[in-house]
Amino acid sequence: HNGQKALECYLKAIDIDPYYTWAYHQAGWKYHNLGNDEKGEAYFKKAIEQSPDDEYAYQYYGDSKYWWIIALFNNIAIESDISLGQVIKVPVPLDVMLNLYGF
Repeated sequence: HNGQKALECYLKAIDIDPYYTWAYHQAGWKYHNLGNDEKGEAYFKKAIEQSPDDEYAYQYYGDSKYWWIIALFNNIAIESDISLGQVIKVPVPLDVMLNLYGF
């Protein structure tokens, strides 16, 4: 089954690099698609813990590549500078923020 094979690849990537957030996110989707919602949820939570800016950027802007806007707006150098429970401000709309930063 292709879904199971893909899941195995994502889990192998996580074994190699336990900080590979994208692999956690993809493993979460694969577990969900294979009917194991509980395990999928655990992998989604791990991805969000490791990279909250990516998740917020995807949620609010539709693309995780805009994480840097959230980081700049909150004076955060890197994602590991975000502490649990910290309030993160998400500036919207995206086009205004891109214009403000010269893009």
